[in-house]
Amino acid sequence: MPAELLVAVILQPLPNMQSRYHKVRVRGGLDFPLAGVAMAAQGASSKPEQLRIAFTGTDSRPILLKGCQALLGHPLGAVVLKALGRLIKTQTKHSTFIANQHRSMVAVNIARCMLVELLD
Repeated sequence: MPAELLVAVILQPLPNMQSRYHKVRVRGGLDFPLAGVAMAAQGASSKPEQLRIAFTGTDSRPILLKGCQALLGHPLGAVVLKALGRLIKTQTKHSTFIANQHRSMVAVNIARCMLVELLD
């Protein structure tokens, strides 16, 4: 409506899910991300039960990663992280050097989220 301003969005947490967001930026503080990863997961590192990943910085809009269901029930490790990297590469539209660098940063952030914070 005219003369209204949205100042906050409050989301209810997903039951039994842990979530995190990481961004890679040139400067600290309030800088736009070169790449960002939002992730929600449920389960243990031995066999995650649910996994949702979205990323930004490689396209003109945020992307919800498709195909994560195929990774469920597999122990998290190099094979799963490599498969995630392939999913990111195939779902990113840009093919410039900068976009390739962003995809690499996204993959690193996913690894950090998965192994260190969410499913340990």
